[in-house]
Amino acid sequence: MKLHPYFLPIAFFFVSIPTAHAVDIESGFIKQNAYETEHYRIEFSDLVMGQRDSNHNDLADVIDVVAEAAEYSHGVLVDDLNYEDPMSDGDKLLIILDDTNEYLGGGALGVTSLLSNGAPYVAIDPWLSDDYLEVTVGHELFHTVQFGYGADFAYVYPGINWAESTATWVEDIEYDANNDYVNYLSDFFDYPDYSVF
Repeated sequence: MKLHPYFLPIAFFFVSIPTAHAVDIESGFIKQNAYETEHYRIEFSDLVMGQRDSNHNDLADVIDVVAEAAEYSHGVLVDDLNYEDPMSDGDKLLIILDDTNEYLGGGALGVTSLLSNGAPYVAIDPWLSDDYLEVTVGHELFHTVQFGYGADFAYVYPGINWAESTATWVEDIEYDANNDYVNYLSDFFDYPDYSVF
């Protein structure tokens, strides 16, 4: 996996409520373009920007879905479940729509890691269906909350197991009708004597 020089190699591999916003596309730090919501800075390439825009708001549908899912997830995690905001210093959390698999590897749908300054970031596969985008955003954003409580868990299998299990739980809290977690059950039932790792 190729890592950007500003990132540390701590990664979790993982596999809507509409919001009103005015489109203001900026230059990105990582990708060519950036769009900011209240809590997030979403960066994406020209290729992603040029995808279908069914509501004609000058943003590709995938950007709309990720922006709405991220803000929805933030509301559930911080406002409803009372977890600490991972960006309580007022900075916006970076979400990279990784269309070239620069940050994703091994078939991952999303990755959460830390910038060199210790702030978390998320990379998401932008070619997912809307339902997978939603649960992947929710899952990865919960990892950013976990990093806010300390990153030591990311270095041991029991900690990673806890992180992945609880992030999968959050998927079901946020998107109960999606039921993506059932995709893991066959591994669990087929190999009951082994850890998922």
